[in-house]
Amino acid sequence: MKTLIIIAVSFLALDVLATVLLHTLLVGRALLHMLMWTTALAAILCIAFSMWKSIRKGFMCKG
Repeated sequence: MKTLIIIAVSFLALDVLATVLLHTLLVGRALLHMLMWTTALAAILCIAFSMWKSIRKGFMCKG
């Protein structure tokens, strides 16, 4: 789970870096933004899903 957080943060950092480097190439920047944010969003959703599964498993054990 920590690995996913690190991946998401590094992708966001890469996105900022790419934005600074490629501010003239609007099309490239837009595509890069979509790729980076989609990947970061996927990582966040994956983390949320794994947390939800563990919480649900905890409730099942209690019940």
